[in-house]
Amino acid sequence: AYAFVAEKLTNFEFEETQDSGTTWTTRTSTTFGTRINDASYPTTSLIVLGGNDAAGTKHVIRSTDFGVTWTDATTSPGALVFCLDMFDASNGVAIDTSLNIWKTVNGGVDWTDTLFNVSFASEQCSIIMTSATEFLYCEVNSNEIKLLKGDFTSGSNISSIGLWDGSENTQLSTEIYETANGNIYIMIKISMFHRTYIYL
Repeated sequence: AYAFVAEKLTNFEFEETQDSGTTWTTRTSTTFGTRINDASYPTTSLIVLGGNDAAGTKHVIRSTDFGVTWTDATTSPGALVFCLDMFDASNGVAIDTSLNIWKTVNGGVDWTDTLFNVSFASEQCSIIMTSATEFLYCEVNSNEIKLLKGDFTSGSNISSIGLWDGSENTQLSTEIYETANGNIYIMIKISMFHRTYIYL
């Protein structure tokens, strides 16, 4: 298992455990602004991170040796990144704080603004690519969650395919993940309890 550990807000360590978390060893330590918001591991060698590089506009960094060394993306979203996901070693998507949808087709080296936006983005939102050109995005706005589907093949269309009104609850957040058998689950975290839905 692996973990990112913040160090004095401006550095992070990428750590590894091989005994279920009893002991940890540091694979690398590097500088990355003030915050890591999301990480994607599409292969056994590639890691792509998105967050806030307070020193400039390099809000995506990547490693091609699974965390031994790190490199800034050549072109990157100008605003800090709330969430990102890589479908494979080439194709990925990211949402920034300006609500822009970005895509990469070369493993996170370059990011292109699709010129399409979401209506809301925050640290509680999450995204997953379901193919090289399609993605699901959970948008959390106040006490409302929208499940959106988008694609890059026809002008980055994005449409609402589900809505959950949690008006009786607060502290909403979401997590989208895919299991080894290909099922996609959407976890809605509501204060102290979770609800999990399967996307069919």
